[in-house]
Amino acid sequence: MKRLILLLFFIFSSILILADIPNMIDEFDVAAKIANIEKKALIIVFSSKDCYYCKLFESRVYPKAAVQTLIKNNYVFAELYLGNNEHRVHFRGREFTNVQFAQAFGVKGTPTFVFFTDTGTPITYYPGYSPENMFVKILKHLSQKLFEKGVEFKDYLKKKDGFVGKQVVIDLKSEKDAQFLVKNDPYIRVLKLGNEDKIEGKNIQIREKNIKKLDPYLRYIICKDSDGKRLLELLEKNGFLNIYLIHCKT
Repeated sequence: MKRLILLLFFIFSSILILADIPNMIDEFDVAAKIANIEKKALIIVFSSKDCYYCKLFESRVYPKAAVQTLIKNNYVFAELYLGNNEHRVHFRGREFTNVQFAQAFGVKGTPTFVFFTDTGTPITYYPGYSPENMFVKILKHLSQKLFEKGVEFKDYLKKKDGFVGKQVVIDLKSEKDAQFLVKNDPYIRVLKLGNEDKIEGKNIQIREKNIKKLDPYLRYIICKDSDGKRLLELLEKNGFLNIYLIHCKT
């Protein structure tokens, strides 16, 4: 993992480091494993290539800043095309195609959104297209588990809520988990302090004075060493919400 942290970096033109809107994960098994490692809820949207409202969601809802912020902080998001037979879904000891998996949840049309806990337990589902403001409300209601507190969604719709997420610091169990996240989670970045600002792919080196110019809602892997301890303090102090720690071999 130390090699991952100490990669040579290219100097990037802008100091402000923000994430592009990533493509959605297209494999259930990959998304479910990320959710389990990161302790985040999982959203699966069943979609199809010729679905007008699926394309509308992809262009008008998914890229919006409010939606992306909530997804980054609270969810792992995957899109399963019903016509895609390349990947298999493994769920509760059974193997499915995407179509079979959709049928198992009673999906009758696309898009349909199915929400799971981080351990893969289904929570609820929402069929059909929702505009940005409604989808944001859905994400906030579920991510705060307000349904467990007796807050009905119809009542929640009337309330103002500035929730974006809670700060989470996770000790990753292994270097293998860290490598899996770097490879498969579009929101992951590997972060270290340095004397200049550099970037290469998902690897970022940042000067201490420029910490605030990072996207606070991305998911950062940092080393549990002396430099990492200082970096953790800076991230926590500046309101970064997703911090993952890994023991780095020297």
